[in-house]
Amino acid sequence: MSAQIAFCLIALGFRMRAMSQEPVSPKRSVWGGVGCLVLFIGPFVATGAFMWCLSISQLVDWYKAQSWVEVPARIWSAELRIEMGDEAPGYFVDAEYEYVYQGRRFIGTRVALQPGGDSIGTFHHDVAAELKEYARAGKPFRCFVNPKNPAEAVLYRTVRAEVIHFYVLFVLAFGGIGWAFANHVATQAVRAKHRARLQRRFPQQPWRWLPEWSEEGIPSSAGKMARTSLMWTIFVVGATAPSIIASAVDDRPDAHVWHRLGWIHRGLVVAAMVATVVLFARRAKYGRSRLFLDGGLAVPGEVVSGLITVARHARSLVRVVEHFYCQQEGKTFVSGDETEAPPKVILWERSCVLEGPGLLDATNRGVLPVRFRLPESVNETQMTDEGLAVIRWFLDVKGKADGLDYFEKFEVPVFRVLTAKTSDSDPEEKKLASESDVSQSDQTLLASGVIVERFPPDTVAFTRSRKNALTAAVATTFFFLPVFAGGGIALHWVGAPVAFPIIFCVVATVAVLAAWSHWLDKQRIELNEQELFIIRRFIGPERLRRIALSDVATVEINQIGYSGRHALFELLLKSTSGERTVLLQPLKGRQAAEIIAGEIRRRVEAACSRARDGAEARGTSPTDERSAWRKSST
Repeated sequence: MSAQIAFCLIALGFRMRAMSQEPVSPKRSVWGGVGCLVLFIGPFVATGAFMWCLSISQLVDWYKAQSWVEVPARIWSAELRIEMGDEAPGYFVDAEYEYVYQGRRFIGTRVALQPGGDSIGTFHHDVAAELKEYARAGKPFRCFVNPKNPAEAVLYRTVRAEVIHFYVLFVLAFGGIGWAFANHVATQAVRAKHRARLQRRFPQQPWRWLPEWSEEGIPSSAGKMARTSLMWTIFVVGATAPSIIASAVDDRPDAHVWHRLGWIHRGLVVAAMVATVVLFARRAKYGRSRLFLDGGLAVPGEVVSGLITVARHARSLVRVVEHFYCQQEGKTFVSGDETEAPPKVILWERSCVLEGPGLLDATNRGVLPVRFRLPESVNETQMTDEGLAVIRWFLDVKGKADGLDYFEKFEVPVFRVLTAKTSDSDPEEKKLASESDVSQSDQTLLASGVIVERFPPDTVAFTRSRKNALTAAVATTFFFLPVFAGGGIALHWVGAPVAFPIIFCVVATVAVLAAWSHWLDKQRIELNEQELFIIRRFIGPERLRRIALSDVATVEINQIGYSGRHALFELLLKSTSGERTVLLQPLKGRQAAEIIAGEIRRRVEAACSRARDGAEARGTSPTDERSAWRKSST
């Protein structure tokens, strides 16, 4: 069956690729690209389906064998045969036995329900030793005979849970990749079809080309996330069902050893179910949310204003953080035989904090105001299909409440239009552009995990918050150690190559050490009018370093990775001597890094200006001033 599925997928992929090379309509060209992706995901889907079918076939054979009749059998011979493989030897049990059923004598050679041999566990060694003992002593053994076909018999009709657990690992790995790609291909094909229809309907309005943009109000992605989670839960339940059933029906005395792998699979099922229940419960609590923008889109150089409607429980929201950002995504595409996937990069972002309970409009629905100012230089939304990077704008809204928190994500259309107003025509926009609110910047930094302290007369300190680091470290420890380290040890028990447990244990160790180091690492910088203090403490006493602001050449912002939906950045200071020093890392969001870097640059410019003025007044050079400062500091 799995071979037929794989053959059909490969044949369909070749057909679609041939179609994509013909001068046909754009609709067929889209499906031709899908065919190329089918060629890629076909082996993953076929491997996962094949291993799942093997697991199911063993359970089906076990179920059928439960109705077979037990009769005495005489063991004539039994041997353990070893065949050397590439990585591990394979063990087989060759046996011959005689049994009588309904007055007829039969000769059997089938030992277990699973045909062939393997190196998983000690089943073959135990069976060979037991059968040899019965053959040597001449004692009667037992076998199970198929009453519908008496020539078919087996000595052991138990389910080998360790083998099914091993098969399910392949189902989860290869089938999961195939499931993800298949879902992505199907979703993109449907979206491309709807987008082509909307392009023909609104050729001059690209801000209406996506299905969610064509509706009244932009719907959030909460429903899509819940449906995707439900699909993954169905996949995990279906993939791990053979393993869970095998753990329940394996009645061997040493079966408890293999049940540990079954518990890992049960844990995956519980985690998937909990995630799905939380998403649907959040949607049931707050209802459907929509984003209504003034004018239906956002325009660079103007103020983006609008509101978000919350259907239910808006009064329970006490603190709402709105995060508006521009993301450059690498579009995976096929060009000949090459597949490219550039990384995601955050190009622009801003955050806003709303305090207090949600407001209610005339329809008794919660209303959250949205107001951001977009610079003229930002990128507009790009949805090209020529293999270029895709520019997308998102608005993440996260609210604190009793019980389940509020979270919604909207994709916002950002386009330049000819009817856009200039920034000089709106007095309120000019006032918003000229405001420099320190408390708002402090709230933005606090939302990004940076604590701001200000001391008179002109000293400011930035400390990386470790508020949630301890909880994350404990959670990482309790997740990675049982799952990865326990899974590696369980694989070693079932006879897998030693490289598997080593890799699993290394991954668990690295994850746990990284989580605890994030909590132990204290990072703080202080700025006054002349100096920059860098304070570090990992384990032991604090280490203090002083740098003259006039000695700072540049302050760089580098993206170092991702944490969930947020990009992580670091502040890198480069001195006039070429030395590089990391000030703070990781910082959640580019806006926080820009605020801190802007404060440092402003003070550096002021310090350099004062140093030049002082050097001119004393008839010395700024270099001599810096050298004298270093000697006095030392």
